[in-house]
Amino acid sequence: KMWLHDFWGDDLATANSHKSYRPLTVLTFRFDAWRGGLIDALLVDNLHRTNLLLHCLCSACLGYVALALDLFPRSSGFQAASGALAAGLLFAVHPVHTEAVAGLVGRADLLSGIFFCFAVLAHAKERP
Repeated sequence: KMWLHDFWGDDLATANSHKSYRPLTVLTFRFDAWRGGLIDALLVDNLHRTNLLLHCLCSACLGYVALALDLFPRSSGFQAASGALAAGLLFAVHPVHTEAVAGLVGRADLLSGIFFCFAVLAHAKERP
């Protein structure tokens, strides 16, 4: 079923569907439902907890990207690591990310941020 429906649960073949196909996001929602059961309070707690964990992972990935891309070239090792940590922490606490973490639909944004960081790291590894 997950592979034949859009993000909102409509059949992809119907005219009502807006064709927003996000299977990884839907898979994480189903994992939360499986983990928390169908008790509403536990499910909502799991959904928000997963969004918070994904935001922490995205922030850590961004700090690692800053370190891997050598964004602080004239700094010593400790200063570069401190700068990367500051970049990750600033990303983590910036209020613009409130909607992505607090809103359940923001999970797609968090997952895309994580995979973007992975793509940048893969590219950085291959460059000379």
